Amino acid sequence: MKTERRSSDTDFPENLITAVGTEKVCGAGKFAPLTAEQTAGPEYALSTLKPREADMLLLHFEMRKTYTEIGMYYGRSYTCVYQVITKAIRKLRYPSRLRYYAISTPEE
Repeated sequence: MKTERRSSDTDFPENLITAVGTEKVCGAGKFAPLTAEQTAGPEYALSTLKPREADMLLLHFEMRKTYTEIGMYYGRSYTCVYQVITKAIRKLRYPSRLRYYAISTPEE
C-alpha cells in the first residue's frame, strides 16, 4: 500500500532529517525553511528504501502515526513496526544516502 503524501505538514522532512541525525552533516540548530531542491534530497533517499520501509517512515514522521497505529494498518505488531522503522533510519544514515541531506543552517 502506497501512503498518500500530505503537503500541509511543515515539520516534514525536518523531523525525519533530525531523526536520521544529520547534525554531523549540516550542523546543529534550527533549519532554514527548506527549498524544493533541498527537500528533493531526503525524498530521493526515501525512494532508495524498500516500499514498506518508506511508507512506515512517512506514516510515522509525516502523518504522525504511532507504532501501534501503523501496526494495525499493516497487520503487524508494535515490535515489528519499531524494528522496520529503526532499520530504515539506520539505512538512511549510511554515508551513501547521507550525502543527500546537504542542508544549510541559517546564518547567525
